[in-house]
Amino acid sequence: MATATQELIHNMLDVSYDNFNAVTIRNVKNQIIDLTAVMVSGWEGPGNSALMDLVRQWGGRGEATILVHGDKVPLPHAAMMNSLQG
Repeated sequence: MATATQELIHNMLDVSYDNFNAVTIRNVKNQIIDLTAVMVSGWEGPGNSALMDLVRQWGGRGEATILVHGDKVPLPHAAMMNSLQG
C-alpha cells in the first residue's frame, strides 16, 4: 500500500494540462496574473529594501531571480524575497 506522500507524488507526476477543464485553467491564469501584479507592486514594501541589501551581502550562487530587482541569488533567498514581495 502506498503512503500518502507516494500517492501525492504519483498524482503530480501523472497529471497533465489536458486533465483540467477550461474554467480551472482560466482561474489559475488569473491567479498567476494577480500574484505577478502584487509582487511587482510590493517590491517596495516595508523592510523589503533592507532585506534585499542583506541578501545581496550574503552573495552565493545565482540559482534564481528575484523578480523586479533581477538579482540572481541562491534559490532559498530568491524564494524568500519573491514571497515577501507578494
